[in-house]
Amino acid sequence: FLLPGLSRGEAQKPQLTIPPNANQARLQIGLERGDDYKRYAVELRTLNGRELARRTNLVAHTGRAGQEVILVLSADKLSAGEYELALHGISDEGKAEDLGFYYFSVQRK
Repeated sequence: FLLPGLSRGEAQKPQLTIPPNANQARLQIGLERGDDYKRYAVELRTLNGRELARRTNLVAHTGRAGQEVILVLSADKLSAGEYELALHGISDEGKAEDLGFYYFSVQRK
């Protein structure tokens, strides 16, 4: 689960542990209050800027901690290391508006 508001250099980044037999990785991206869009887009990159995934037309769901967007990827796209996820709200006019950046690390076990 990725929470908004963590900085890139923060020591306690969320960590995703991927077991060897995993086929998929599921990222739950928490939304801030007021991030009320019908559609969302995400971009997932390594910290050196290499884009790994881009998804559009995602919708928010109500989860345990409030509103969230869910990104499901093939587990083999994520190697051990640190990542940045950019979240965008898509306006009614189709324009992407930056909502925030989420940082996390991946460990393979």
